[in-house]
Amino acid sequence: MPMLQCPECKTEASDRATVCLKCGYEKNLKIPLIAALLSSLWPGLGHIYLGKARDGIFMGLKFLMLPFLLAIPILGLAFLLAILPNSSLKLLVSAIYIFFVPLFLLVILIFWILGMYRAYRCAEEINRDEARKWLPTKGGASVLQVPSNPNPEPKQTCIVSEIQKPTVSENKTLIAGKYELLRQIGQGGMGLVYEAKDHSLGRRVAIKKMRPEVAMNPKEKARFLDEAKIVAQLRHPSIVDIHEIIEESNEVYLVFEYVEGQNLAEMIAKHGKLAAAEMGSVLGGVCRALAFAHSKKVIHRDLKPSNIMVTKAEGAKVMDFGIAGQALDAMSRVSRVETAGTFAYMSPEQHLGKWDARSDIYSLGATIYEALTGDIPFRGPDFLAQKERSVFKPLTEILPDCNVRLNEIIVRCLKPDPKERFQTIEEFARAAGV
Repeated sequence: MPMLQCPECKTEASDRATVCLKCGYEKNLKIPLIAALLSSLWPGLGHIYLGKARDGIFMGLKFLMLPFLLAIPILGLAFLLAILPNSSLKLLVSAIYIFFVPLFLLVILIFWILGMYRAYRCAEEINRDEARKWLPTKGGASVLQVPSNPNPEPKQTCIVSEIQKPTVSENKTLIAGKYELLRQIGQGGMGLVYEAKDHSLGRRVAIKKMRPEVAMNPKEKARFLDEAKIVAQLRHPSIVDIHEIIEESNEVYLVFEYVEGQNLAEMIAKHGKLAAAEMGSVLGGVCRALAFAHSKKVIHRDLKPSNIMVTKAEGAKVMDFGIAGQALDAMSRVSRVETAGTFAYMSPEQHLGKWDARSDIYSLGATIYEALTGDIPFRGPDFLAQKERSVFKPLTEILPDCNVRLNEIIVRCLKPDPKERFQTIEEFARAAGV
């Protein structure tokens, strides 16, 4: 029997199972026929059943308005028939009236059927998205996901007994009494990044030591910690987990899962640019991560190549959801100097202090552009003016063999007006075929 892997705790389960017996994670499966039948009662009810209340209410209101709009010309014709004397003009109005009535009914019927069809397709898309989360534990690769390692290393677990306690050399300083810093592996806008050993569980972790601008200001530290606690609740195979948030000796540390691999920025620096097929394999994980975070009302705000890790075993994993943007905001407020590290990927509205899920889609478009061309779309220094005027070279001018459809997708992602972009990451994923 085919086996799948729970996206929450990685436990194997039958592909027919609907609930993980270990952690209780439930497959969010919907029955397309029920969605269609509900929409047959009233367009929009099916979408409400699928958890898309906003779309359902909007569709129901449109259906409510449609008869009124179509009834206006029919009532006008009926009024003319009542007041006109018998003449050729009245015969003409009668003919038009007879034509309009069945047309009115036909439009209502088409709209009704369309509502049922859209609800049915929406349910199928929800089920496909859910299926992507429950990855196969063995067997062939799917075109919708990054091929997984046929022999993945099991998750490390460690039971500490009274006899086998971790040993640490006396001259080593431990964070929170258990994390030993081994070496610095990175440095970014948020602070220094270290590889560390968790002596309590015998595992490797990554620890970010936050910049003093965040740690030393009580108000900014409180804001940052509030955001970090929200992000720490995100649990998804395509998101780098936050294990712990530590405050110690006026310092703030974030403990992440250690991810073996390269970030996308390192891959671009090494190879110059990526092939479209290679970038497509990365996009699947990124889209799933963004879709899950957006469903929890968490916006990344700082999506860029260096925040996308690419692994052989688990595909692409996105890190620093929300917390990087919060850290940069804190440094800007404390130092009164704008932090320009991510202006190249930032949406125009973020320059003005506003953002939503469509801001992440803009940043994703800029990231894909750089991965495919080796260069950022906007080079500054006046980033906002360039973005508002869409001053960048289309992919088709840089890559002669570039797919026209791919160019259209990137152009739409980089629209300065959020209303003209893809409205959800799911819509983008469907257009990109990932």
